[in-house]
Amino acid sequence: MENSKSARYFKYAIGEIILVVIGILIALQINNWNEKRKLSAERKQLITSIKEDLSADVLMLSNLLEETIKDQNTLKQQSDYISSVSFTMDSLVNFTNKASQFYNPFEGFNNNAYNSAKSSGNIEIINNKLKNNLFELSVLQEKVQSTLNKYSDIYVDHIMNLNERYPFILDFSFIKSGEIRELMWSDIDKKDLALRLNGWGTSKGNLYRLMTRELKAVLEKTKAVLMLIENETSHD
Repeated sequence: MENSKSARYFKYAIGEIILVVIGILIALQINNWNEKRKLSAERKQLITSIKEDLSADVLMLSNLLEETIKDQNTLKQQSDYISSVSFTMDSLVNFTNKASQFYNPFEGFNNNAYNSAKSSGNIEIINNKLKNNLFELSVLQEKVQSTLNKYSDIYVDHIMNLNERYPFILDFSFIKSGEIRELMWSDIDKKDLALRLNGWGTSKGNLYRLMTRELKAVLEKTKAVLMLIENETSHD
């Protein structure tokens, strides 16, 4: 009888252990499921934020590219007009005096979601293909930003060089009209004006040429990454 009781107690103990192990396994499974669900939600939110930034960039880059091409054509028309035989020095003075010499600078990309995820390490929760494409886009964005900043600075230097001697009519100009303004444009060195205006126009044309090329490249890559996100999220 004692042996029988011992056998029963042993079976009960084994059963208790099995139940405890099963309980632990179920708890671990539930915890893993919750972690996967949480990770999936974080991944979805991150991809959504990145997608919104890319969509905003596509719109911004498309509009900026359209404006740049339009301004580029205008500059070419001005160059053809100034280079024509009928264009006189008095016309050159009038053109420089009245024309607006400024442009809207490129303000950068909408990449806060990607940069934040990269800094925090959360970028690792998305798949390698998308992560690599986003990295390639980020490298291209930095290159484009650096190039446009460099040639924008060159152009602004030519603007200041021209405006220093031959002030434009601007909304924020201190002297906008009257005898004093006429005085600033009297007895000007026409050769110096032509040289400075040529430097301004050449640097502006070069900036537009680079902007057109760089904006097209980054716009194409942005659309490709956005398409990749669209294809992947459509299967979720």
